Amino acid sequence: EALGIGIDAAIRSAGRKDGFSDNPAIKIPFPKKLAAVEDSFRKVGLDSAVDQFDLDMNHAAESAVPPARELLLKALKKMRFEDARQVLAGGDTAATRYFREKTSQALIEALKPEIQKALIKDKVSQQLDDLVKRYQTITLSPRPDPVPLDHYVTEQTIEGLFTLIAEEERRIRNDPAARSTERLKKVFGAL
Repeated sequence: EALGIGIDAAIRSAGRKDGFSDNPAIKIPFPKKLAAVEDSFRKVGLDSAVDQFDLDMNHAAESAVPPARELLLKALKKMRFEDARQVLAGGDTAATRYFREKTSQALIEALKPEIQKALIKDKVSQQLDDLVKRYQTITLSPRPDPVPLDHYVTEQTIEGLFTLIAEEERRIRNDPAARSTERLKKVFGAL
């Protein structure tokens, strides 16, 4: 029950408009491999181009989140009693670690096509390519190594979901007010 509540809370938070971009804990940053591009644009006052790319990249993540719910709930239903006991006694983020182990690959396979569609629809990869070309013009630098944007955004989206699930898990474990049902109060109150 606690895990289901955590999953639902994470999906609701991340999957809403600006769920990633407005949350510093999960906001997807400009790719580190291209930090020089971002820095150059900001130094010459072209923040708006970088900010728009960041926003569109985060919106792609938000639009891809809903399918994750079913995968995570499916893993929850497959949880064995022994797994549940280990999660219960395993520390503040034991459930998150369990989900990361059991669902990461399936999440990549499910979310990546959705992210690819969103990146294409909003022309986010084209925006990045345009930024890199302008960077070369501004700095006369060679073209930086390409970043597979769909892979990057997929990884960051999944990491964001696990961050939110871990936050909710910690909250349920440590804050009696977060235990919204009698069963949660009984189980976590006994620990």
